[in-house]
Amino acid sequence: MKTIKSLILIIVLATSIACDNQTDLEIDPIFSEDSDKRLMTFALNGDNQFYFVSQEIDKETEVSMYSSHLPMKYNLFRQIDTNSNFELIDDDFLYTEDIKFDSNNKMLIRNHRGIYQINDNEYLKLLDEPINASDIDSKDIIWAGGYNSGLIRIDANGEITKYTDSTSILPTNGVNYIFIDKFDVIWIALWNNQGILKIDKQDWQLFNSTNSNLTSQNILVINSDKDNNIWIGTGRDDNSLSVMRFNGTGWENMSPNIGNEIINGTIRKIVRLGNKIYVVSKQYNLDSFHTNQLLEYDGQKWKKINLFPDNETIIDLEPDDIRKSLWILTDKNKLYGLNIE
Repeated sequence: MKTIKSLILIIVLATSIACDNQTDLEIDPIFSEDSDKRLMTFALNGDNQFYFVSQEIDKETEVSMYSSHLPMKYNLFRQIDTNSNFELIDDDFLYTEDIKFDSNNKMLIRNHRGIYQINDNEYLKLLDEPINASDIDSKDIIWAGGYNSGLIRIDANGEITKYTDSTSILPTNGVNYIFIDKFDVIWIALWNNQGILKIDKQDWQLFNSTNSNLTSQNILVINSDKDNNIWIGTGRDDNSLSVMRFNGTGWENMSPNIGNEIINGTIRKIVRLGNKIYVVSKQYNLDSFHTNQLLEYDGQKWKKINLFPDNETIIDLEPDDIRKSLWILTDKNKLYGLNIE
């Protein structure tokens, strides 16, 4: 492992002012806003340890005079708990878009080149194909997809099965998002406004705007609540309809409404913590990202969470049921903790 450069560290105090039952939460060291390292994503493993991936320009790699490409390097860090040191695990890590952990607590990372399993800094490439979505079930079966990949199944032994629009009921080979619920039912958001495919063992069911009241917009994220109702995020084409919920029989509009005013936006992140649902509503101005809001639904009503300015972009969210906290990573290299009593 290369020499660890000195890190500029700060302590972020997350002041929770949006909910009556929130408390202030002090977060241990994270990189400063001015650091060369930019935190890209993070996750909690089965032992509730934090893992962070950072990105920075690789100043040791020579670049030709006419190259428009900047070489980047990636680091993997670990934090045992909120009172522990920020520990460098690997200073030559892979570019990472998503991190998950299997039932054996082995790290799985996804990027545009495929899926890798990481064990003691050894990399095993499980899938060598461009993808943008994946999830893993209770039997460590991975489901993955990309914009032209079809649906890919990787079993616990590494055997790959591929489903396409010519070999299955898939109406398209494009996949936006994959979510597996607590009953190992697979929910797949299909590209090009083609709806959602539900796979329950051998039963494949397609929902779209023709055979149901599901939105005709592209679906960007899927999650579930405590009762296993399925929630979807959308709103890129019509930002007044941004959240829907499947209650077991039909899809209903759950778009955020605060004070009888619809919060217009595009929903690309949904997480559940306890009895509550959290979404990130992104607003666009002239087709460019402008600002975002963190919104909470408690089963009765929506409210806005005011932990930081709306123009501080949310990069990632992670629910933490053990600590009863929602962790929020922003583009300022800050990790905020929303503590729910």
